[in-house]
Amino acid sequence: MKDNRISVSDERQPLVSIITVTKDAEQFLELCIQSVICQSYPNIEYIVFDGMSVDSTLEIIKQYENHIDYWTSQADISMYDAINKAIEKSTGDIVAILNSDDRYVNNDVISNVVNAITQTNADGIYGDMFIDYGKYSRYKKVFQVSFDQLLVSGKGTFVPHPTLFLKRDFVKTVGLYDLKFKYASDFEFILRCLKKLKIYYDISSTFIKYYCIWQPQRRTSSNTKKVFLFAS
Repeated sequence: MKDNRISVSDERQPLVSIITVTKDAEQFLELCIQSVICQSYPNIEYIVFDGMSVDSTLEIIKQYENHIDYWTSQADISMYDAINKAIEKSTGDIVAILNSDDRYVNNDVISNVVNAITQTNADGIYGDMFIDYGKYSRYKKVFQVSFDQLLVSGKGTFVPHPTLFLKRDFVKTVGLYDLKFKYASDFEFILRCLKKLKIYYDISSTFIKYYCIWQPQRRTSSNTKKVFLFAS
């Protein structure tokens, strides 16, 4: 664990809690962690919840534990159960979920996000993504979407989950992830957010770069390897 939380260093700036939920992610986790601890923003709380990995995931976490505010390895019902536990453990003014096979594209991602939320006075923001399939790639532009539009579409990619940053009050207003939805809890959660919160699409930034490689056992909600990268 960190010797001193960054939050003590600059209490004037919002504390951003970044949550990584992982299991057997030795192939991707180190890049994920590095992308968080290299952020220029000075007030980050980093929390890692592992689902009792049996590969070298725990060794990687221990290697970086001086940069992690809190980590644990324990059994859970699902990745959403682990996310809920991590949210309850977090203390940030803004909360984001960064899966173990995701990473931020540069060191200023969190600074850009905090500025966007502050300037718009939004409850949360999300953005575009770039999808890299290895041999070819494409840019996927999302847009400002309402609760009704997302409900009718049934497409969770309209509001990419790892691009979503929310002010902490969402816990009281929206609640946590519903564990009844085994594979689509993030989609249902985003629907509730759109219905009850002021969520803005940040048109000024391309938030996501998304690598797609088949990974059947990864710790995310679909069977696609995803690396989410934020860019200004």
